[in-house]
Amino acid sequence: MPGKRKIHGCPRQADALKSIDIITAVRDEEQCIPPFVESVSRLPIPEFVSLGIIFVEDSSTDATVRILREISKSRGNVRFYSLARGFGEGPAVVFGMSRSSADAVIMMGVDGGHPPGLIPRMIDYHLAGADLVQAVRLTLKKRRIYRDAGAALFRAVARAITGVNLAEQNVYYRLVSRAYKDMIVDTKKWAHFLRLRLPRNSSGCVQKIYFHSEERKLGRSKYTLLRLAGLSLDGVLSLVSAPRLAALTVLLAAAGLSAAVAVHPFFSLPFVLIIVLILLRYYWISHDDILGRMKAREEG
Repeated sequence: MPGKRKIHGCPRQADALKSIDIITAVRDEEQCIPPFVESVSRLPIPEFVSLGIIFVEDSSTDATVRILREISKSRGNVRFYSLARGFGEGPAVVFGMSRSSADAVIMMGVDGGHPPGLIPRMIDYHLAGADLVQAVRLTLKKRRIYRDAGAALFRAVARAITGVNLAEQNVYYRLVSRAYKDMIVDTKKWAHFLRLRLPRNSSGCVQKIYFHSEERKLGRSKYTLLRLAGLSLDGVLSLVSAPRLAALTVLLAAAGLSAAVAVHPFFSLPFVLIIVLILLRYYWISHDDILGRMKAREEG
């Protein structure tokens, strides 16, 4: 049980009964789910904390749904929703968050990239007053060099465009209080990338936990190169503010159109089309009520 202390000035919460839900999206994770549930069940959690798991199944083709049915029937703290059609990991996690009434939620994956062993420390920080506990991955062992280089390049470009340092949240593994959970659910564009603007000067308290990890040991990645490109674009657009995007668009249009016209006026047409498509995509992810379009065909 966490000690009676303050962490960086965060007020200690009373040891009253608290509920915390783990929210995780799964697709073709039949190998990962049973060991994940078992590892969570062995965690040293304070007696006054009720820890549940909400799985959101997203268009699996293996035995994932059957396994979720069996586990939810045998374990009272496990629930699942099977979506009628696939929407992707981010929206699926947000869908699960919208179904939770717990005092806090933990967003994570089941494939081992987000070590469940960090959960007790996250809960400890939360009980000590933290509204948001962000896990930060320091290293990812056995990952190929080109993937490290690509991730570093994306973070640099994203920071230049959005002003957000993604190195502080290079994974979406985090605990958030109910208030922050509601804010994430209500901010439509964050569902596409599961990253957010971490608060700086607020009445809440933000803590970070650093960890080392390895490439997934079970299952396989669901991201093709094309999906990664789309996710990267949506990630940048989900974090950039409207005024910043407008200023960047004006600068890019002025420089790009000048260069295109100097070569040949024809080249200005595809350039303008790209800018228009990016702006339309930004508008869409900012206003699309994706949760309103998501339906569960089965739950348990």
